[in-house]
Amino acid sequence: SLPNSKKLTDNDIEVIKANLAFYESTGRYTAANKLGYQGRYQLGVGALEDSGYLRKGTLKKYFDKTNKYWQISALADTNNWTKKAPGGQKEFLANPILQEDAMDTYTTKNLKGVSQLKDWPNLSRKQRAGLLAAAHISGATGAKKFHTGGANPKDIHGSGPALYYKRGERALEISDLDPSF
Repeated sequence: SLPNSKKLTDNDIEVIKANLAFYESTGRYTAANKLGYQGRYQLGVGALEDSGYLRKGTLKKYFDKTNKYWQISALADTNNWTKKAPGGQKEFLANPILQEDAMDTYTTKNLKGVSQLKDWPNLSRKQRAGLLAAAHISGATGAKKFHTGGANPKDIHGSGPALYYKRGERALEISDLDPSF
């Protein structure tokens, strides 16, 4: 596909993932932050549940807006993990294949979600990349709210869909200039 076509190619998605990995963990599979985000892509309870690595209902059971560390206990309990990672958090952090599978599943789900936007057919390839990257931090619903109304809720680090949107666009700009990226 030509760089100016609207469709995100498999390579585009890999470029976006590499960009996210760099910003999330400097590419380290063993990274785990103090809030409980895990691995190369710093996936949280919601993303891991969406990708089938945590049992359905884990987010609902553990979420506590009064405690910013609520994810730690959800991830530490091996019983919350599915057969995809029966060894739980320790196995997930030690296994790049599991992390790539989780990210691919989460990214596919997010792409399906953001592509439901009414104006998706009119969006450029860079805009689509931006929305996919924004969905990494805010989910497809959050990325759509950002796109349609400018909603930009920020996490504890001050990051939100607007920042990730710019990163997604920029990742494709760099890749188009230097295809070896």
